[in-house]
Amino acid sequence: MLKLLFNIFVIYAIWQFLKMFFVVNKAQKNFNERINDLDSRVEKKETHFEKPKNKGAEGEYIDYEEIK
Repeated sequence: MLKLLFNIFVIYAIWQFLKMFFVVNKAQKNFNERINDLDSRVEKKETHFEKPKNKGAEGEYIDYEEIK
């Protein structure tokens, strides 16, 4: 009788481990798909992005004033 209960417990533990494995695997695939989708969106935006042309290389001078 004790051997039967132990076998049932072992089968139950293996079943729970397999369920956890499949859930983690599914979550990992979903995460990878989201990351790949985000990467493709960023690549699309980078191809459309153009740097503004600077007329002056140094920019405009702003006078510094100390506030007391």
